Amino acid sequence: MKTNLLFFIIFCLLSSCDSLKHTTQVKKTLPELGTIGVYETYLLGTNYQPKTILSISEPVKVHLEKIKIEQRQVFIKKDSIQQPKQDSTHVTLEILDKLRVINEINTNPTLLSYLMETNQNRLVSQVRITFPESILSQLLAAEEIYLIQNRQKTLSLELRSGNRKTGQVEFSEGTIVSFQTSEFCWGQNERRKIVVFDVVPKGSQCSETSYKSVKIVKKKNKFKF
Repeated sequence: MKTNLLFFIIFCLLSSCDSLKHTTQVKKTLPELGTIGVYETYLLGTNYQPKTILSISEPVKVHLEKIKIEQRQVFIKKDSIQQPKQDSTHVTLEILDKLRVINEINTNPTLLSYLMETNQNRLVSQVRITFPESILSQLLAAEEIYLIQNRQKTLSLELRSGNRKTGQVEFSEGTIVSFQTSEFCWGQNERRKIVVFDVVPKGSQCSETSYKSVKIVKKKNKFKF
């Protein structure tokens, strides 16, 4: 009887470990450039909740930076060396034209109203991504790169050289390995309407005339008048 009970306990433990192993191997898809949502990182995990994307009527300029990842040689034992892994190239893509982004948000009543409901939403303003060599070469050859909206709820990268379009790249063609977000700074314009004044990196301060909370802007407005 005791032997059967022992086997049962061991079986349960092994099953639990296998289940845990399977769970930890599940990879989360990271958000694309221009996505808006809740992105929080905690000690024991993350809370990523993409809500919507920027709705843009005009192309938004993007800055590209190439990052070379050199694989170190690993020494196994004396006078022996493991075959080094092949170097890889990552690129960071960052929204450069913040003024265009602010204008697009402020002229979109639906999006503006949604963002005013909570100060938890962030804009994915930079991504680090890997692409196949053929696509990477197109990106590096382009003189300018723009974020465009080619279909509803879909943002793409438009490549330009010599003032003409030379190609288009989808984020789904690469693998996003990390991202950074920006926060919205709110203020009141000359018409006493609450709008986005600025977009700043997460953790940065807003200017003296703007705040990260719409509630504070409303309180300041009541105090003034």
